[in-house]
Amino acid sequence: MVRWPGVTRPGSESEAIVSTTDLYATLLEITGQSLRPEDHKDSESFLPALKGKAFDRGPLICDVAQFAEFVGNIPNTFVRDGRWKFYRYWFDSPGLEHRHELYDLESDIGETKNVAEAHPEICARLSGLLDRYFENEGILPYHPNTDYNGLRVSSHWAAITDQGRAVLNDSVVTLESSDSGFGIYTPMIPRLPEAVFHLEARSAKKSRLELQWTTSAKKERSEEWSQLVDPGNQWTKHSLPMEYEGTPGGIYLILPEAGSVELRNMRIATPEGTVMMEY
Repeated sequence: MVRWPGVTRPGSESEAIVSTTDLYATLLEITGQSLRPEDHKDSESFLPALKGKAFDRGPLICDVAQFAEFVGNIPNTFVRDGRWKFYRYWFDSPGLEHRHELYDLESDIGETKNVAEAHPEICARLSGLLDRYFENEGILPYHPNTDYNGLRVSSHWAAITDQGRAVLNDSVVTLESSDSGFGIYTPMIPRLPEAVFHLEARSAKKSRLELQWTTSAKKERSEEWSQLVDPGNQWTKHSLPMEYEGTPGGIYLILPEAGSVELRNMRIATPEGTVMMEY
């Protein structure tokens, strides 16, 4: 929101897409100073937009290539180009290849439908733009984790051992093991004083599932902080209360005995029902 008497028109709106990095060049121009291209290579003045004129600053690139467990961020760099928003998730697959997503913000502002497969030409163009940007700006490339143990199941989950099978297929996670104690783990957990873990589960073998969690106060898993689920052979919904002491550390879904369980629609919500993270 901008109020600039004599320049901006009250109640007007602009379709221009800008970034906070553009404030540097914009403020220089507003105050009558010369632009400093070497100081603001990623900043474009959007003064024309403030004056109600057409303005297209070109593609925006945002680099957020680190994990943020409490909000669920997976290392990524995205490009916003008009109606399109293209994500590159660095080395985010069991084979350590990049994973890409594409969203059409004109029809899907909430980014609920990944249309990358339907528009390979858009993905190729924006992926190339991203590569050229990194190369031309001299940005050091990212590298995969050389200590990766091969236990990744999805963007959020990893198997805790190799003594079983954990796979993701069509949004369903399957856990199977001939030993007890096998399961999956995620550090992606919102910082809430208490929460409810929701999921749907089924098991043809009527195997049990155990939800466990750790915190900064209790870093070892224990029966005190756990909930048991007894799924049948049909999909059933389960809501499992979680109480913390300290900052949440991680969530474990464990097979307490040998068996097989399928899981889907996993999410964490507040006790009032507000969903804070989906898996």
